[in-house]
Amino acid sequence: MKNIEITIKVDIKETGAAPLPEDGVGKLDDGLFRLVLESEAVMDIGALEAGLLRTNYPALRDALAHYLEQASKNKVCRESEQTGSGGTVLEHASRYRVDGEIGRIEFSVFDVKTGEGDVILKGPSLFAFRQGKQWYQTCGFKEMAVLNGAAQRNYRETVRVFNHIRRQESGGTALNTPRDGAEAEGLKVIDFLENKSQRILREHGFDAQGVAETPYPGRGQTADTAPGVLEQESIARGLDAVCRLIKTLSRVAWPRKRTDAPVCKTPWGVSNIVAKG
Repeated sequence: MKNIEITIKVDIKETGAAPLPEDGVGKLDDGLFRLVLESEAVMDIGALEAGLLRTNYPALRDALAHYLEQASKNKVCRESEQTGSGGTVLEHASRYRVDGEIGRIEFSVFDVKTGEGDVILKGPSLFAFRQGKQWYQTCGFKEMAVLNGAAQRNYRETVRVFNHIRRQESGGTALNTPRDGAEAEGLKVIDFLENKSQRILREHGFDAQGVAETPYPGRGQTADTAPGVLEQESIARGLDAVCRLIKTLSRVAWPRKRTDAPVCKTPWGVSNIVAKG
């Protein structure tokens, strides 16, 4: 299996050709994409930048679609030869559809059929599974449209901004796509959290409802004894010692220079204290 090489060359030069419409990017016979701007843009950085982006994205989409189509055809041809099936390579009935960070693309995929018309290899099986007319969403699309889009603004504004960035206002991502994508990703997160929480409960001796399966789930790690309880006499002795200490400290802090003794206003109380071993 050979590696993949990607090369890009961009030229900006003067020409005598007539300017193209604002949304018009022409594809030449040699596969190059061209946009002709008016002469006023010769030193206009903003217009030049916009022109580069308008030319760049259609070229990227075309290059990716063309490569995937040829790669699909070459793949099924090689597998047909290796298996010795002697089948015929035919174009699949529907095109494979991708919604990506560079925009929406469609390309043909190919099947291998026997002389009896049986399909022994389907072209779409070479790529991620889709249902019906569903668009395959790339990781870049999900990051921009869902995480940086629908999670921060409404779907209509997300679609408008997203298609503008990709320079595909016409034929770009539809309104329901980020909505469906956000809901699908949200369900995956909920399912992950549910499975994670259930696994943690099982590991610590609890059932699916959070109820301990044994009286003392942590009994194996601690002493096998019942919780200890302080006797009332022990509490009384401790409280008496604390009171004597307070009296001692009060005499040091406030020496007797007058007849009235200092009053300690700190509230004290005794509660049921249970010490667990």
